[in-house]
Parts: sequence; C-alpha cells; structure tokens
Amino acid sequence: MAVRKFFIIYVARELRLIFPTPSATAMTIRSMHQAVTGEAIAKQKMKALSIAFAVALILRVVSQYAIGILWDWHIFTWFYIWGNYHNLAINVENWGWLIEFTPAFIGAGMLVGLNVAFSFYGGSILAWGIIGPILVTTGTAFGTQIVPDDPKWADYISFASLSLKWSNKETPSPRFWLLWPGVLCMIAVSFTELALQWKVFAIGSKAVWRGTCSGIYQIGRRMGKEYEWCKRQGHQEESDIVHDPAAPDELVKMWMWLPGLIVVIICTCVVMGVQYGMPIGESLLSVFLAFFFSFLAIQCTGVTGMSLLSCITQMSLPTDISI
Repeated sequence: MAVRKFFIIYVARELRLIFPTPSATAMTIRSMHQAVTGEAIAKQKMKALSIAFAVALILRVVSQYAIGILWDWHIFTWFYIWGNYHNLAINVENWGWLIEFTPAFIGAGMLVGLNVAFSFYGGSILAWGIIGPILVTTGTAFGTQIVPDDPKWADYISFASLSLKWSNKETPSPRFWLLWPGVLCMIAVSFTELALQWKVFAIGSKAVWRGTCSGIYQIGRRMGKEYEWCKRQGHQEESDIVHDPAAPDELVKMWMWLPGLIVVIICTCVVMGVQYGMPIGESLLSVFLAFFFSFLAIQCTGVTGMSLLSCITQMSLPTDISI
C-alpha cells in the first residue's frame, strides 16, 4: 500500500510513468461503463475495442497453425535455405533477427511512445548486433547447437539460452552475460530518476512513516493500550496530507497484508536455509534487497508495461544460488 501511494500518487507524474497495461485496462472498463449511457463516443470506443480484441485473438489462435506465415518470419533462414546453406544468413538468424507479429508488443509500442520504442530498438542492436557477436568472437560467451544431429544445420546455434546445462558461469551464453550489464543500466537510470525526485521522496517517506505510526496507534487502542509516541509521530498537518482519490473503505488495510508478509518472510528463511544452507541473515538481506529492487520493477513496469521480475530476482540472491 505504501509503494502504491508513493508511485501512483507522489511520483507517477514526475517520472512520466504510463503503466501501459493497467492504463489500457482502466480505459477499457471506463468505456464499458460509458457505453451504458448510450453515448455515441462510447459506442465508437467499444466498437474499436471489440475489433482490436477480435483481431488480436484470432491472429494469436490461428498463428499457432501457421507459424512462419502469420507469426514468425525467419527471413534469414529462408536466405540460408535458398542460398544452399550459406553461413552468413544463418549467422544473422542465430542472433534472433526475425519478424514476429505479436499483438501484445504492437499494442505496448503504441502506448509507450517513440522514446521507449527507440530505446528498445537501440538496445537490441547494441546487445545482439554488437556486444553479443564480440563476446562470441573473443571466446567470452558461447552458443548451443539447436540441431546437433543434422550436418546441414550444424551452424544453427542459439545464443539466448538461460538453461543451467548450457549457460552457467563457466560457459555463459551471450544472453546470460548481457543480463547483468542490462539490469545494471536499468538500476542506474531508474534510481537516478528517483534521486532527482528527492523532495517528493522525502515528502512521501514522511507521509508513509506518519501513516504507519498512526496505524500502529489505532491497533494499540483496539488492544486497550495507548502508544503516545506513535500518536505524536502519526499526527499529520493538513499541509502534509496527500489526498488519495480512493475512498478509505476501498484501500487495502494493513491487517490484510502484514500477517501474510511475516509468514512469507519466515517461510523464505526456512526454505533458503534448508535447501541452500543460507544463514538467516543472508535470507533477510535478500528479502530487503527484493523490496529495494521492487522500486526498479515498478518503474520499469510503469514505463514499458513489462515486469522484469526474473532478471531483478537474481540480483537479490547470492551468486552461487542465482547461477
């Protein structure tokens, strides 16, 4: 709840967080409710939504029976076959340069705008057109044969493996190697933007602290105890109060999530200790880092609509476990 208040109410506008998928969902729900009034604009919105939904659904279902025609266009594989198995074309295919008609990413690209779209495109060229080939050429990263039993396809190699069998710290794939600098770039940019909003962060942290103290005081009163210190800390001036558009009865209460959080932390310490032999201190540190990196995940989701949980999760674990 505190994270929601900080990102949605305090800094969403300053950081230009779009939240493409939730925004599209909210607009869809709003249009459906407007349609009840019979307004012409609402009908047009519903018609456009219905057509887009039907086209995306039909394309996704039918494409499963027409892969290579309606879904993936492996243009360089075609050149490889037509050119009597010329190595240049398959080398380009190995790095994942193909055309994929994905309605979800087409919609996300329409929502995030040109800046983020160009950033995606530039990052792809940098990672899979420059850095990746250099890593393989210098013997720093390695690929995996996709069809090892067929001599004609001996040069067909995957450089995107994250399997422990084919990609580990001794023989990393380019994707495995690029995971870490990529996440580091996101961390640097995300926390730099957050740092530039330090005033908003200070105000939000102060409000969250006072709200927490006020909640503890209210719980204590129900238990027949008076926590005067929490009462004083929880007192908010009118100028410090940030008005939430959601009504109090619509908000998630502390008792709804705090007990579950405590149980999850305890279970995490037990599982990590039994399964991996991690001390309790390291397990708690991982939990703290997971909360810290959740700010990064929320910002990435707000900007691009994609949650990079699998990448960020590995950063909060010790190296021997994450690999």
